Amino acid sequence: MVKQLQSQITGKSDPYSWLPDGGEMGRLTREFDWSKTPVGSVEQWPQSLRTTVSIILSSKFPMFLWWGKDLTQFYNDAYRPSLGNNGKHPYALGQRGQECWPEIWPIIYPLIEQVLTTGESTWSEDQLIPIYRNGQLEDVYWTFGYSPITGESNTVEGVLVVCNETTEKVINARKLAESNAELKRINNDLDNFIYTASHDLKAPVSNLEGLFYTLFSEITMTKELAELKEMIEASFKRFTITIKDLTEISKIQKESSIESTEIFFSDVLKDVEEGLTDELKSLEPEIISNFSIPSIKFSRKNLRSIIYNFISNGIKYSSPGRKPILSLSTEKQNEFIVLTITDNGLGVAAEHLGKMFQMFKRLHNHVEGTGIGLYIVKRIVDNAGGKIEVQSELGKGTTFKIYLKE
Repeated sequence: MVKQLQSQITGKSDPYSWLPDGGEMGRLTREFDWSKTPVGSVEQWPQSLRTTVSIILSSKFPMFLWWGKDLTQFYNDAYRPSLGNNGKHPYALGQRGQECWPEIWPIIYPLIEQVLTTGESTWSEDQLIPIYRNGQLEDVYWTFGYSPITGESNTVEGVLVVCNETTEKVINARKLAESNAELKRINNDLDNFIYTASHDLKAPVSNLEGLFYTLFSEITMTKELAELKEMIEASFKRFTITIKDLTEISKIQKESSIESTEIFFSDVLKDVEEGLTDELKSLEPEIISNFSIPSIKFSRKNLRSIIYNFISNGIKYSSPGRKPILSLSTEKQNEFIVLTITDNGLGVAAEHLGKMFQMFKRLHNHVEGTGIGLYIVKRIVDNAGGKIEVQSELGKGTTFKIYLKE
């Protein structure tokens, strides 16, 4: 409407009446003296060029256009930020391509020429194309496509660039890869430490325990010494269990291939129930199973370790005054067999769920334990290409979903 009123007042037709607003680049396009460029004044532009420029300026996605033999340039507001400050903007508008991009012309011109001569589009992803911007030559990564624009003579007259700068994504991906490599190195160091510690501590602890019993066999036992002996024995027991768990971790860390056989969940559960300590059996837990998927091809030793740890924890951390009830079930989900284990125990607060599988982390300290069992389970499942999901509510219980790949 404004353009029509201006035309009525001046008595002149607006050569840009077909052009959308286009923001800053729309304004610069109107103000530019195109008669001094190879494309000529706007009145001489072919409909194909007008349509393409209109599409570019209307788009919210970064777009760029080279037109004609001299590759005269157009671009929109969405492309503008990629040019930075103290660089090519606004001089790139209306400029010949080779004059604008001397630093990267050997990289981009072969692609432009390919589109112009073959009429076929190109596609590049996360490609490094340095450009001069912000007062310096910067490494810039792009995902872009070059597409042909056909003119009135049914020949390729221009190359439309639809692009997106991916510099931040590429840099972040590199940082993540470096962090992962560093984390892997740290994990390897930790694995080696665990392996060394679990083996090197066995002999000294065994010798110390032997000296302890020799000492107490040669002295007169009093009530106080008997209590002290009981405390030391308990400490040795805890230390021995910790070393045993560390040894198990070191075995899991270093397993490159695990022999898998067809095993039935019910058989493993029966074995686990028979192996429960008298202390756990005294709580008279009720264990309910419904194995819709009866078997899996997996390491028997590792599956037993998974089920045993979840079952024993579900009993150990049962709610006072409430009979421990645990249920186990299986189902098929895509490539996984999902083993679900639910208990009605103490439960875990939501903010602590992420710590549950950390080594030596214990969320309830009123029961004996090393804080290694669930860490071992997580490593077993991770090494087998699976995952574990947890849902828990304080005072009501916890549900574990163990995704196992066959």
